[in-house]
Amino acid sequence: MRGEQGGEVQLTAPVSGMAVSQLLSRLPGDLVWCIEDIETLTDTPSTDLGDLWWKVRRGPTTIANSELSSVISQARQVIALSIESVDDEHIRLVIDDGELIVPLVV
Repeated sequence: MRGEQGGEVQLTAPVSGMAVSQLLSRLPGDLVWCIEDIETLTDTPSTDLGDLWWKVRRGPTTIANSELSSVISQARQVIALSIESVDDEHIRLVIDDGELIVPLVV
């Protein structure tokens, strides 16, 4: 994660789960996300990440910001992540192929 410019936080490739978690921790814990895609790499097995991956594979799923922040921190690298606030479509974050595509404005 790099510095801020006008409230936009820059994540640098490869994007780590910890960097995404730190970014999400700036937002309210009760914010609810709709996750459309998630793909991660881990060094050790993570039941939480695996369970979330399976839920999203069945279709978009919702998750509280605090829970997503905790789960995503377990990833060594975030390959893909597509999330959007259920209350405000302008609050979204998209990572694809390990690179930031749509930055989250905080």
